[in-house]
Amino acid sequence: MAIILGEKIEVRLVYYNKGAKRGHSMNKIFKPMTTTILKFPSIQESVNLKFARYVSLMRLIYNNMILNIKQTKRQLYYQDVALFKNQPILDSVYQNLHESLGVSDPLDSLGIMPSQKGLFYITDPSVRIAIEENDCTRYIETVKPMLIPSFNYYRSPQNRSMVRLIGKVDEILIIEKEAIFIKMYHQFQSDVNKSRILITGKGFPDILTKQFLHHLCSGLNDNMIYIKGIFDSD
Repeated sequence: MAIILGEKIEVRLVYYNKGAKRGHSMNKIFKPMTTTILKFPSIQESVNLKFARYVSLMRLIYNNMILNIKQTKRQLYYQDVALFKNQPILDSVYQNLHESLGVSDPLDSLGIMPSQKGLFYITDPSVRIAIEENDCTRYIETVKPMLIPSFNYYRSPQNRSMVRLIGKVDEILIIEKEAIFIKMYHQFQSDVNKSRILITGKGFPDILTKQFLHHLCSGLNDNMIYIKGIFDSD
């Protein structure tokens, strides 16, 4: 962003064009880039509003970096609901800003944590989840359904899972709807014949839930575990 006395303030953004098809170059897939220039003030109210949203988000992120505070995008949204109107608008502004800055690790660089939305439950109390991060290992066990644990999957070592299973599990159930997840949680509480992990993204899975499942399955190695999905027919 360039500021010149007596001139308009300009924000130049370069981000992936979400509406365009991917192309190919030298057998490599690439995403088309879009360049957007926002100038303030503008005679167009919509441009002024966009500009205000980008500047406001940059201010919030900068303040968090100065104070060494980690926040989710949801927490950022609630700091200026009147400006951002809804969560998808902030998500879009953040995504464009994050790509324009060329940031590969939002947690370390911008202090943005992945939001926790999905749930999981392990029916066998002797089974735990180990999350390896920053040379430390966290061990998690469940006595009731809990949020998918937050971890910085951006820093995942190549070809190595950050999530490990400690103990024996017979199957992993991926359940679309939260209501079905809760029903099956109550049903399997008394079932001691099989050890299961129940996971739900509550209808539409967030990135953290998908990354948790990916790392969990990648860490199974050669262990034979059934992975089943329970979804609507549509």
